[in-house]
Amino acid sequence: MDWKTFIANLVASLAWPLVVIGALFFLKDVITASFPRIKKLKFSNSELEFFQEEINQIANDAINLKSSIKDEANNTELARQYDFLIRLSQLSPRSAILESFRILETALYKAVTKHFPDVERGRSISPVEAVRMLQGKVLDKEQYRQIQRLRHIRNEAAHVDDFALSDMPVESYIDVALSIAARLDEMGEKHNKAN
Repeated sequence: MDWKTFIANLVASLAWPLVVIGALFFLKDVITASFPRIKKLKFSNSELEFFQEEINQIANDAINLKSSIKDEANNTELARQYDFLIRLSQLSPRSAILESFRILETALYKAVTKHFPDVERGRSISPVEAVRMLQGKVLDKEQYRQIQRLRHIRNEAAHVDDFALSDMPVESYIDVALSIAARLDEMGEKHNKAN
């Protein structure tokens, strides 16, 4: 093999990798801008799921909430739950998410029984059914949307083996869940006083 053949073979074998590297270099801004919007990535038999977009949306919603759980100093039980869940999130973010949603579900069930007294006692109501019953009557569209996202993340936390979140989004999740639960409790109290 002479030197011309060697160089031709070297150029032929390096052409595609160089094109790919060049494309990645020139498109790095576009790729990094679209990366947070990727929800699933499949390659062969492997699959990765990303939840960061939903977590960031919940974090933004927590910032935009008019009344935060931290501002509700008069509700000591809620403040106690918030402190407990924040401490729990440092040990196990998954457990903090599951427990936060459990508190929200309890508030939903209480709201259903207060606003729909004709519902049979002891009847099993799913969280989805409770939210649908309260939609429009107790929950506005934004709260309904937030509960849907909270439930989706709770389901992921319950069923995905390698589910992990950073501290700030977990705090936001806790804040949103307990804030909605507090509003449901307040509306239930107002409903009782009105009747």
